[in-house]
Amino acid sequence: MARTAGSDGEKTDAALREAALNLIARYGYEAMSMRRLAQEVGVQAAALYRYYATKEDLLFSLLTEHMQNLADAWDATKPADSNPRKQLAEFVRHHVAYHVARRHSTHVSNMELRSLSPEKLTHVLKMRNAYEKELRQILRAGAEAGMFDVEDPGLTAMAIIQMLTGVIVWFRPDERLSVEEVTKNYLQMTMRLVGADMQAAQPAARRAG
Repeated sequence: MARTAGSDGEKTDAALREAALNLIARYGYEAMSMRRLAQEVGVQAAALYRYYATKEDLLFSLLTEHMQNLADAWDATKPADSNPRKQLAEFVRHHVAYHVARRHSTHVSNMELRSLSPEKLTHVLKMRNAYEKELRQILRAGAEAGMFDVEDPGLTAMAIIQMLTGVIVWFRPDERLSVEEVTKNYLQMTMRLVGADMQAAQPAARRAG
């Protein structure tokens, strides 16, 4: 269902989407009622249906937006240099940064796929596969060039994605590691996983520092 147009409608839509992410992340999709969401945003429950015909439509919109923004962010970040080491290093930085900045969105995206109907689930999974294909292609190119020691790019990509996304489970910005330090450690682990030279993956400016 299309979102209500106009500045007021867009503000309300943004507020209810943020509130929905927070409520679902905290209580789960099934426990979040549209009435409770309306109370959180400060509107009548009936007003929510001007934006989304059903609660599932709202969830589907949240999940597709998460995946689309993730893919768009990678398109904007992806190095022009085709060197697989540099591309993998940038993919790690991009993936960690994106998910740390969107903890609730990531949690909902990971946990609530089960709440979608088969048709909507298939759509979101296709979006996921398209994004993860980028990593598989990097790994395959690195293996073919002799830069990576990877026997199964698909399985290795799955392991890397799970490791990187899992940072949201434990990372807290006010604890001992910064985002930069976490990213550096995950980058080192990823490079070891694929048998790559860590130094070769570092841009010259970063190595110089």
